[in-house]
Amino acid sequence: MSGEMSAGSASSASRGRLRVFLAVAPGAGKTYAMLAEAKHLAERGVDVVVGLVETHGRADTEAMLAAIEQIPLTQISHSGALFDEFDVDKVLARHPAVVLVDGRPIRIGKYDAIYIPRDSSVEVRTETTVDMAEFSADVTKKYPLQIVRYAELVKDPGLKFQTGGEASTRNLNMLLAKNIEAGRLIAGLTHSAPGNWTSWPPHEHSKMLEELYVYVDMPHPAYAIQLVYNNTENPEFAAIVREGDAVLMPSGYHPNVSVPGHPVGFLWAMAAHREVEDRQFGVVNVQADFNTGSSGLEQGKKS
Repeated sequence: MSGEMSAGSASSASRGRLRVFLAVAPGAGKTYAMLAEAKHLAERGVDVVVGLVETHGRADTEAMLAAIEQIPLTQISHSGALFDEFDVDKVLARHPAVVLVDGRPIRIGKYDAIYIPRDSSVEVRTETTVDMAEFSADVTKKYPLQIVRYAELVKDPGLKFQTGGEASTRNLNMLLAKNIEAGRLIAGLTHSAPGNWTSWPPHEHSKMLEELYVYVDMPHPAYAIQLVYNNTENPEFAAIVREGDAVLMPSGYHPNVSVPGHPVGFLWAMAAHREVEDRQFGVVNVQADFNTGSSGLEQGKKS
């Protein structure tokens, strides 16, 4: 994470300047160094305030912070909980010459997703019990930090849609797909109708993408049967899966089916073999015996 120090003259109409403090890892002293420089500026008569600084409970950082004026935070409501947040309006009304912002938090809710650039560090905190899934794939280029809000995603019929037919109905949610800029990762969430198949008709995409399923939203006694095969006579994998399990699919067709009365839910993540070029959703080979002319994934392809 980076700290920001913006500076300008309180009486000048000129544009402000941005200074960014970087560190190789959490705890390297970035925040302390920023506060030390801000304290030095204040001692020279520069009007310095703190907009937001996270001390991570470090006594020396807290002591340094106490010596600088702090703009009161504002409370916001998110997912039924209250959080303290940086108040831009109060900073603008105060009109300081320098304002410090460090470790700005990003609030995420259920099914929200974040694409985090390579060579970045992120600290995750929660006041409740949560499940989080982290998927990664090496890339040569650097892509921007991007936040996907599920509440917004569901409004787009190209990102949330129902597909399948009799006994294979499911809802697909494209969390990190054509809606973001990325090199290799594609990720989303699928929920079937109770007792239905997903990834049907059976399809595979091993020349472009490998895939991983992590099963979610399947409380006891729910379970499903997961298959992975290149030939139905000798499947590479056939097993019962439950919530919390994961199955890697480097190749092969990979349908699954839930037990009657219960849906199968899973996060799916794919990694393209060739950066950018192979990062395509819905480009699949459907098993010939079950090919009726549609994979059921067409709506999720890039437009």
